[in-house]
Amino acid sequence: MSQQSPAKRIFELERDTLRALCIRASENARHETTMRDLSNHVWQDAEHRVVFEAIQRLSSSDPQLLREQLPAQTTRMGFPDVNWENYFIPAGKADGDFDALVRDLLAEPKTTK
Repeated sequence: MSQQSPAKRIFELERDTLRALCIRASENARHETTMRDLSNHVWQDAEHRVVFEAIQRLSSSDPQLLREQLPAQTTRMGFPDVNWENYFIPAGKADGDFDALVRDLLAEPKTTK
């Protein structure tokens, strides 16, 4: 069995974190310290960075409103081609402990591309 590359693991942790924010926004947005930590994270994937910044700008805790408003927000930011289905499907760690998911992401060593 081959080990997952660090870059792939970070990509998946970032994606799962964003899914958790999109799907369970009302619960996870209340984690102010965790959100502040995420805002200091250097997103390894450009689309992930844009999605996170859009979530912050909208500051909605309603997943339905996020689903409706995020595409327009990222388009205004210059990124119209985000595949939103990647962020609104429950999978993996997105259904688990949000704080633990963010701790795992922030504990990963940074990779260079």
